[in-house]
This record gives sequence, structure tokens and C-alpha cells, in this order.
Amino acid sequence: MSTPSVGLALWENQYNNIECLSNQDALIPLYYSQGQDFDQDLTKALSRLINDDNLVIDMSEKARNAIDGNGANRISQEIVKRYE
Repeated sequence: MSTPSVGLALWENQYNNIECLSNQDALIPLYYSQGQDFDQDLTKALSRLINDDNLVIDMSEKARNAIDGNGANRISQEIVKRYE
């Protein structure tokens, strides 16, 4: 959808997805922790999205380029190949 967003990893198995999209500047990464800093980090990330129009435009374009919407099709093709 190319909607600028904060990618929130709640569990360790989500880190790779967040890091990959973050490395492409397609989202702002945030890793959940129960420390006091998490609330502040979330506030900063959301403030960046709200207040920086150029960031939003740039992230939208990069997210559109990073995700083509054909992932489910590629996965199903690989499953079919494997089990034929």
C-alpha cells in the first residue's frame, strides 16, 4: 500500500522483516521492549511521520518499490515446485 509506517517488531522472529524494510528506508523500525524508552521511541517515530512531509513522500515511494504485491504468488509457486 506504500503507506509510510512505523514497523513494530514485537517478537524476535519479526526482526529480519523490520530490518530488511528499514534498510530500504521503507519504514521506521521500532523494537518492542518493556523499558521506559519504548514509549519515548514510539512517540519520536510517530512525530517524524506526522511532521516531516518529505520523509512521508520518500518512504511511500521506497515502500512501493520494496513490496510488489506478488509475494504470495511467489511463495505458492515455490511450494508447488517443491511438492510436485
